[in-house]
Amino acid sequence: MAKRLRLKLPRIKVVSDDDTILATRSVIQEQMRTNPVLTFYMILVSTLLLTGVGLVMVFSASSIGDLARQDNPFVSFIKPFSYAIMGLLLMWLATKARPQLYFNPKVSAAALVGAIAFQTLVLPFGQNIGGNQNWIAIPGIGTVQPSEFLKVALIVHLSALLGHRIVDLTDWSSIARYLAWPTVGSLGAIMLGGDFGTTVVVAGIIAAVVFIGGLPGSKLAALLVAGVFGAALAAMSSSSRRARIRAFFPGAPKDEQGIDLQPLRAKYGLGTGGLTGVGPGASRQKWNYLPQAESDFIFAILGEEFGLVGTLSVIILYVILGWSLYRLARRARSNSIRIAASSTMAWIGLQALVNIWVVVGLIPVLGVPLPFISAGGSALVACLIAMGIMLSCARAEPGANKVLTAREASIKRTIAVVGSRRKAKK
Repeated sequence: MAKRLRLKLPRIKVVSDDDTILATRSVIQEQMRTNPVLTFYMILVSTLLLTGVGLVMVFSASSIGDLARQDNPFVSFIKPFSYAIMGLLLMWLATKARPQLYFNPKVSAAALVGAIAFQTLVLPFGQNIGGNQNWIAIPGIGTVQPSEFLKVALIVHLSALLGHRIVDLTDWSSIARYLAWPTVGSLGAIMLGGDFGTTVVVAGIIAAVVFIGGLPGSKLAALLVAGVFGAALAAMSSSSRRARIRAFFPGAPKDEQGIDLQPLRAKYGLGTGGLTGVGPGASRQKWNYLPQAESDFIFAILGEEFGLVGTLSVIILYVILGWSLYRLARRARSNSIRIAASSTMAWIGLQALVNIWVVVGLIPVLGVPLPFISAGGSALVACLIAMGIMLSCARAEPGANKVLTAREASIKRTIAVVGSRRKAKK
């Protein structure tokens, strides 16, 4: 009888779709965890996208006012565009310095003293805009808001003090010795100009820094109570603030042509936008119906022109930026970088939330711009400088600087080759 042939076939392992998805997810998570330049690029890309959205929205929101004054809106667009270019240049320069320079306590203290001194100039030389004397006119540049740069200097100095453990947060005398003049000095200098909204944001930054730095719960609670008491006194010290607070509560008489005009028109804009918006440039509220449409209430114009899709897209960009800063804080080897990244995340997040809450009517009106998007060269430049410092910190992650340096060198070689070929063809 013929022998039977037995073929040994390889066993095939059947993998389900769920297994494939789980394997792919684990690979992606591992790459995200170990990629040394992911934080750098996430901060950079989200910052550039938010700045681009801001330029588009400022042009759209301010064009009608320019036409009403018989000005060329394209010529007027040069000013915010030039601020963006200046801010991006300063951001790029800030990435080249090492984090040790920023978080040197002597250097950061000198920068903060200069920022506070600059802020105090609003008292003799400031311009009163919207009830706040918080701007200084500089010939050839325009109006500058010193408090925006004060935010950056304050975060860096407090991070340097707490990161180098110069302050003992368990001892009131140490807190008073090292933290009193930066915090009280900054808040007092800002309140000289009557800018309550910026004061609230700076107070939130201080609370975030000391919380992240490890301030005990009992001392943090005491500082929060003192802060709330001080905010209440500041809010009641101005008749316009008292009027805005009274108008916010239900049952108050409505003045649709006065104190309630901005909140009402902002809601009209968001409601008109619906899901996808009325289209780019087609906002109705910016036709002088909504005051300060290009600055404090630009989120309403965004919602009207691009709808819920547009507003959620911008919020997602803020979330990505916040997650990137959180990742930087988690991976940082330096306490100063960890505190600065977390505090910067708190600053941008808090300011964005306050602005959005004002527009949708969740809190009374405060003069707080939307980071990267609202009109205002000082706010944009300050935010970009802060992101430059964060990018410098991201370069300090293990292996990041080596990868980025190699990629920059590769790009330079490619540009050189392309340039030489073009010259050879000529």
